[in-house]
Amino acid sequence: MPDEQRAPLHALCNAVFDTTSQPEEVVATGQGLYRFMAELAESKAAEPGDDLTSMLVEHGTDGTITLGELVDTLILVLAAGHQTTVNFFTNSLLALITHPEQLELVRAGDVSWETVTESALAWESPVSQSPFRYPTQDIEIGGTVIREGEPVMMSYAALGRDPAHHGPLAASFDVVRDTRHLSFGHGPHFCVGAPLARLEAHIALPAFFDRFDAELAVPAKEVERFPSLALNGIRALPAVIRPRAGAVAGV
Repeated sequence: MPDEQRAPLHALCNAVFDTTSQPEEVVATGQGLYRFMAELAESKAAEPGDDLTSMLVEHGTDGTITLGELVDTLILVLAAGHQTTVNFFTNSLLALITHPEQLELVRAGDVSWETVTESALAWESPVSQSPFRYPTQDIEIGGTVIREGEPVMMSYAALGRDPAHHGPLAASFDVVRDTRHLSFGHGPHFCVGAPLARLEAHIALPAFFDRFDAELAVPAKEVERFPSLALNGIRALPAVIRPRAGAVAGV
């Protein structure tokens, strides 16, 4: 994604996942996102580079996939992929900043950053709810009958805090808690970007906390959540950031 196009894409993604939008705004945003990705594909077809977008566009121009499939794939990779990663980082930073005793366990080497990543994903899933699913026949789950065709919305945010599966620490941010979660989905719909997301987390979180100390600039209750039924993130994270003693500048 060219640097000058990152801010417009981020604004479009924010609008896509804002579930307070009116119907006409939703339509306009969807059209704008498809137009944005189609124009990106055109620019990469004209001037390909050594990047994933150019590779996908190449498959679109050689007939492997249609233009519609290409645009849908770009939206999946560049829109859904980056918005959830933003949510993961802001949620994780907020959790560690407001739980300094947990951060110290990691800094002391008692807990790995890989474990912190899974703990954060279990406690604050970047996705709140799945899109609606519709059963093709009546099914019974936990004594409740879901009728054929009734909409079902699964809550990823609730799954990671279920005390029946995660015990008494389910609702707490604890880096040694049960880290099982479904934040990347399950089965054939398991997130194709999960390995990349985990790699980013394992690099970026320690890079930040090795270099900086941080504290919230506002009370935690004033941190504004992103207005979305689908995504679980915050709009902004006001913080005071200071270099750590002994940290190497530029690392």
